[in-house]
Amino acid sequence: MRLREADQPDLAGDAFQRGSETGCIPCMLRYTDYLSEEKKENMIHLRLPWLLEGAIRGHFHIKDLLVIFYSNAKPAHPNALQHYWAKILNSLHLSSGIRKEQRNDARVFFGNVCFTCSEKDSDDRKFQQCNKCKFYTYCGKECQLRHWNEGTHRGECKQLRILNTYHKPYAKNIHKKITRGDDPAEIIELQTLREKLGLSRPKDEYKELLLLLGDDALRQGRREFIVARHDGTVHIGSTPEAI
Repeated sequence: MRLREADQPDLAGDAFQRGSETGCIPCMLRYTDYLSEEKKENMIHLRLPWLLEGAIRGHFHIKDLLVIFYSNAKPAHPNALQHYWAKILNSLHLSSGIRKEQRNDARVFFGNVCFTCSEKDSDDRKFQQCNKCKFYTYCGKECQLRHWNEGTHRGECKQLRILNTYHKPYAKNIHKKITRGDDPAEIIELQTLREKLGLSRPKDEYKELLLLLGDDALRQGRREFIVARHDGTVHIGSTPEAI
């Protein structure tokens, strides 16, 4: 923070990242703040892994992930992931959570409108839900397949399955262990979840993508890489170390 106050943001960013790699949640969040500065828009794809690292540990800044980050993740619109993290935030931090009524309103809205074409449900036409996530609704198979194949739902849906299987049942226990000071590397549920999400993927596996997205001349859309790959894992991990 002293480096940042001394108008040395690059040095501050390096320091925050070093702290992030040892499992310091405040450092993770400060590092994403550094990456979110206006001049760092081309680094937005690097924010997701660190925001997820803080979120899966139960830090109350989960709200940064769902309110600030996912809300602006256009063209992805990961509404189902937002809904998931809103529920987790509410279960861990009632004072910072999103009211159940608000979450239900969102669920009802997406349950009565075709997500792909925006046609409203009616008595004349039976809409169908995604039978995996039970969140999005479609007027027909064509719209459902378009969202799955051409949109981002394939990755989002599979990431939700990972979270529901490897995070939701253990969220409170992970949070309890983190807040009492247990070593993150020794929390088996946390490390299993990190592996399933791709956060601990060796850097060599996404090195080419980092090089591609680091080339400003290519103008590759960074926001296409801030939800999930087709298998539900993140496009870019945080570190291969157990943090």
